[in-house]
Amino acid sequence: MALMRLADLKSYFKGEIVMSRKCSFTKYSGIGLLELMLSLAIIAILLIMAVRYFQSASNNNAMNSAVDDCNAIKAAAKAYIGANPQGAATVDLPDLVAGGYLPSSFGSTAATAATASPWGTEITISIIPPTVSCTITGIPQALCNGATSPMAQKASQTLSQGESATCATAGTLLITYQL
Repeated sequence: MALMRLADLKSYFKGEIVMSRKCSFTKYSGIGLLELMLSLAIIAILLIMAVRYFQSASNNNAMNSAVDDCNAIKAAAKAYIGANPQGAATVDLPDLVAGGYLPSSFGSTAATAATASPWGTEITISIIPPTVSCTITGIPQALCNGATSPMAQKASQTLSQGESATCATAGTLLITYQL
């Protein structure tokens, strides 16, 4: 604290307020570089977290969609074979769509019996009663890389005894159902 003159001290103790010096505070408006850099760092951290969350949610959605498609094909094949017990030795995807067992969004008219996966590749189906094989290719390697991959675990949640889901090679999932 600055030294006060004796006269100022006497008036201070008498209850009088005396300002002998001018206040030298300068008002600055705006933000400084430190505040700006701190704000940018916080925004960058939040963006990184949001992008990671979005990628995770997008991958989970794609996995669910692919497994649901395979489960729908299994259910349709089971219904088709139940309605046509003396049917052919094999069932194709176009037969299931034409018979109304699958929606037209599965609309494959090719003999290869394939429909689009969420990753833009094909889901190839082989239906030879009593087995339905569903092969999904083009899965990101982080999701399908080995037997304990997230994609194989997701597919295994809906399987019955005697059915399997394995990531045979990096990016390829093979699900085998029993009718």
